[in-house]
Amino acid sequence: MSDNSSFKCNLEFDSTWEISKYIFQLIYLVPGAIFIADMLYVLTVKQWKFYTDNYYIRIFVFELITSLFLIIQDIFFGRLTMYITPFCPILGPYFKQNPALLKFQMVSLNYVRASKSVTQFFLTLNRMTCVIFPTSHPTYWSKNINLVIILNIFLPFGAIWIIMISEVYPNPTYGGFSSNYNRAIDWATISRFQSLYLVISMFFTIIFTILTFYGLRKLAKRVKYFEKILCIVTFFLTFGFIFVACFQFVWVFCWTCSETYPSLYMFQFLTYDFLNVGTPIVMVIINKQLRAHMFPSQKTTDTRIQLKSIPSFPAKL
Repeated sequence: MSDNSSFKCNLEFDSTWEISKYIFQLIYLVPGAIFIADMLYVLTVKQWKFYTDNYYIRIFVFELITSLFLIIQDIFFGRLTMYITPFCPILGPYFKQNPALLKFQMVSLNYVRASKSVTQFFLTLNRMTCVIFPTSHPTYWSKNINLVIILNIFLPFGAIWIIMISEVYPNPTYGGFSSNYNRAIDWATISRFQSLYLVISMFFTIIFTILTFYGLRKLAKRVKYFEKILCIVTFFLTFGFIFVACFQFVWVFCWTCSETYPSLYMFQFLTYDFLNVGTPIVMVIINKQLRAHMFPSQKTTDTRIQLKSIPSFPAKL
């Protein structure tokens, strides 16, 4: 059990270097958050009527929301308390004595991470059914999209219940601290549950992708263009999940690695940065329709004319 009477910061780390790491990460986290927020505004408000029947996009919105949440909590809490060493002697003891807020942070953080695995599953499933069952695909998703949304909300709880019933406390990390927990049940660890979600998601991603490529050979050129867009985005997501999974497995099979190689903890965050910031950028780069909606030119009339000739997302995917 943790000692609730005291908290000691690690004074071996240089404050200037730790703060520099935080500032460096802000350089891409802040623009990334703004970019994702803008994309969410375009997809859910500004161009909602255009995308409302696009089921792939409606699921992708979950991916954007989770990415934005993770970035914001890192900027204002996770990286802030870990790297800004002058805050450690003040905030560390406070959260030690008042762990409710810290517990909420840890529960929400891991909930959102598990949600990404669930979203990945449904994105690849949607992509596959569009290719393999092009006729019944729209009807299937129109009937089940609400169920998909419900599952996206509730399935991640299966990965975080152990934290919800465990004691959470601030753990000295670098020059600051991060959240940690004392397991209420010895065999149950958040790293194992997160790894399970990642493995299941990756397994079905591979299966669905193989089936998608098999079905692509029979589709018309216009639909192939669209599927190429989805393949690139989904492959990028998969590539990011591979990095995330690798570092997640470290915590499962090597409990002492974080002490022996403290830099691994930082790289775990960086893998999520790659996934969170990179995915929406890739989506905009490869999709002309979305790019035109996010960055409309001053020649509105010309743009509207051009968009008519641009292969875009089919109405119901």
